[in-house]
Amino acid sequence: MKRSILLLCMMFSLSLTARDIMINVKGRTLDNLTGENIGDVTLVLMNADSIPIDTMVSIGPPNHPMLVGMFAFKVGEVGKYIIHASAVGYKDAYANFRVRSRREWLVRVGDIRMVKAVKELPELLVKATKIKMIYSGDTIVYNADAFKKADGSMLDELIRRLPSATLSADGRIYVNGHYVENLLVNGKDFFGGNAQVALENLPAYTVGKIKVYSRYGKGMPVSESDMKDQPYTMDVRLKKEYSHGLMANAEVGAGTDNRYRLRGFGMDMKENSRVIAYGNANNVSESQTASTLGRWKPEDAGNGVSHIKSAGVDISHDFDPGAFAAFSTVYEHKNNIRETESYQQTYFPGGDEMKRACDNSRVTSDKIDLKGNMYIQRKEYFVINDAQLSFKALRQNRSLQERRFANGATLNTLSDETNIKNRQWSFKMTSTNGISLVADLLRLNASLAYNNYGGKHFSLYDLRYSKPSASTDRRHTYLKTGNHDFNFRFKTSYDYRGFGKVLAPFYEVAYERRHNDNMFYRLDQLQHDTVHISWLPSTADALRRVLDANNSYVYREHQWQHQVGVYYSQTFQNGELTVTLPLRHIRTNLSAWRTTDQTVAKRRTLFEPAATFRWKANRHHVDISSKYYTRLADLTQMIDYHDDSNPLYAINGNKHLKDTRILEIGANYTHDLKAQQRLGLAVQWSRRYNDVAMMTTFDRNTGRTTATPQNVNGNWTIASNIHFTTPVLKKQKMLLSFALQPSYQNSVDLASEMGQAHPASIVRSLGADGQCKADWNPSEHAQLSLLANARYRHITGDRHDFATINAADFDYGFSAIVDLPLSLQLSTSLVAYAHRGYEAQEMNTTQCIWNAELSRKLCRGQLLLAIKAFDILGQLKNQSFHVDAQGRTETRINSIKRYAMISITWNFLKNPKKK
Repeated sequence: MKRSILLLCMMFSLSLTARDIMINVKGRTLDNLTGENIGDVTLVLMNADSIPIDTMVSIGPPNHPMLVGMFAFKVGEVGKYIIHASAVGYKDAYANFRVRSRREWLVRVGDIRMVKAVKELPELLVKATKIKMIYSGDTIVYNADAFKKADGSMLDELIRRLPSATLSADGRIYVNGHYVENLLVNGKDFFGGNAQVALENLPAYTVGKIKVYSRYGKGMPVSESDMKDQPYTMDVRLKKEYSHGLMANAEVGAGTDNRYRLRGFGMDMKENSRVIAYGNANNVSESQTASTLGRWKPEDAGNGVSHIKSAGVDISHDFDPGAFAAFSTVYEHKNNIRETESYQQTYFPGGDEMKRACDNSRVTSDKIDLKGNMYIQRKEYFVINDAQLSFKALRQNRSLQERRFANGATLNTLSDETNIKNRQWSFKMTSTNGISLVADLLRLNASLAYNNYGGKHFSLYDLRYSKPSASTDRRHTYLKTGNHDFNFRFKTSYDYRGFGKVLAPFYEVAYERRHNDNMFYRLDQLQHDTVHISWLPSTADALRRVLDANNSYVYREHQWQHQVGVYYSQTFQNGELTVTLPLRHIRTNLSAWRTTDQTVAKRRTLFEPAATFRWKANRHHVDISSKYYTRLADLTQMIDYHDDSNPLYAINGNKHLKDTRILEIGANYTHDLKAQQRLGLAVQWSRRYNDVAMMTTFDRNTGRTTATPQNVNGNWTIASNIHFTTPVLKKQKMLLSFALQPSYQNSVDLASEMGQAHPASIVRSLGADGQCKADWNPSEHAQLSLLANARYRHITGDRHDFATINAADFDYGFSAIVDLPLSLQLSTSLVAYAHRGYEAQEMNTTQCIWNAELSRKLCRGQLLLAIKAFDILGQLKNQSFHVDAQGRTETRINSIKRYAMISITWNFLKNPKKK
């Protein structure tokens, strides 16, 4: 560690001897109202006495949109400077900046925002082939107008049409396999980062461009160093007419089987403020409405059937270009009915255990989130504060029926009725700060969080054994839980910069406290127990007498962490190298009461290095990264206990558990062949040393399983992602995208029967996921999309009685949007979903999902009348398949049945009057 830091210091010191270094000055020009880049702006660099030094013109069309408006100067002296910007149709603008040290190497002037003059030139209408997307390094720019959209569609439908982009059922966005962490609207967070609100409520017709890129870390404008905090970001840019003024829309829909949907959305955009409000009520599982893109596929058709009511308000204000504050609140009420049928196979030597289950539940929940943030950006410092307060209450009634069998014989049957009530509230606050010290940056970051959870669980449990002799285990139980978690974190670092190099020593301290109370009572042991599930005795003393001490516990865990290290970054021609060398010291202690008082303590000093190399040349881009880190063993698994609160699955502790060490290596290569054409290849390998697996012992007579955590070696995975996008046909009217994700996973598990040894069981899983999509625009009035997806798993094991698994899910079909006479528009999709290789034969099915929508605009586009039909053929079934080293599980969940709905949508737009 010491040698590594010394080597970095020597490398850094060599750069400080450089002479005659010119300092780069960079910035961009943009429209003050829309935020769009402005090209062909004349810029004059002047000294503090307004004497011109240099002149240039900012980059303009037809260059890449991300480059338009960019400019760069070079200066050789420390001092104050002025940049004068002028352009046709805009008022002159000025920007002041200061070079304080020759070590700065790069000074970011920032954005020069230009205000339009009173007289505007008339716009020219130019017809040309619309380019759907443009690549520039790690940035993708989608032209929303180039994608045909169904009338009345929202942002989520538009994102599904983007090449290389996917949107999961829970609202997670992926582009070329990368998870999009931030969704912005006009460069700002939307409802405190709640992407689902934007996806479901922002009309697709308001979007002009969508940019996907790695966002610079906080404090980047103050210092070129960003500590490589670059989350993948999608920035939705609204069209000019929707970026300023009042916009609103509302939808009312009624359908068969009493289906309904009510939705309202309003946004008031002003130059320095923004107010957004929305409301939504439906019984079609929230956003899971009839989609013309084949969205309703069986495996994401919704987690049961939900009735949703939600509302929210978001307010933000810009005090100046470098300071704003925002507040948002979101409320949601959900009533979910879920009916689950499952088949589970657990691997054991001498014959596997099988389980069939029917699990029905009804869950009602209420949730409210309050978020606030403040941002201040100055040349000398920045301050970013975020706070969030959340509350959630949940009520659940559940009925479970199970049958376990092995070797064709029934082992036991179970009937379990449960009633659950819990509530949770949490608070989190973060503060990210930076102070510019000449060319350097001092960072001060802090965060704290508190979580409070309490719950009451009642159960009427009826277990009946088939052998060795018929017997019954009936229980009436009450579980009372109370958890309190608190953590605090503070980190400081100093970015010392010089001529393209950054040396940043840092220190971090963190404290975490967890209090868990778990009191388990056997109400069936009371003399006057009843069959009323939520019944409790009238006195606390009576309740204490039936406390199950073996399955109750009180945990008090405290942990301190201290981390010291150095971050090094060096930029060279066409590339960049970053290295992080942290040393982490952990001191943790667990005081537990579980039948007896016990204490577990650990002290660890860990070295967890990470490195990244990036290289770009012409149209080639290479990223290579590696990381080594340690995950501490869970102290609650290291105490001496035997938990049999579930008679069929008992758990033991293991005081000999070791920490898990993880090594990850990844590489990514992309090649931009030409406009709209890209080839990409990514590989990720990881290996876990001393991974934790549950060693299971199976009693073949009763069907009981006892599990004990144990360390295993041999778990490793390798996954890759190959993607290719290219335009085809004349005038690039078709865009073809292809992706393939092969993977291999080697899993080690320990399982045996009672009285036998626990040999390691190795399961090898070879998988491949593939997606292919073609978008064809024969004219501006029609679009046809062809799609095909496949998921294949080949699973083998080293046990002699292991049955090789070959399971596949694949789908294929089309979607179309066509403008018809009489101002009608037809949107439809027909997709077939097939499943093969499932153990339960009833799951080897082929389902055809056909959705359609016919709409017509009225009142000059202010009203939209639509008739929607979902799952016209009535074949939708929600089923899934999962396999690992322990076994396989096949699940089928109820989903919303086919329906038709008629709706009317009102759109309103009011732009401010021109002065």
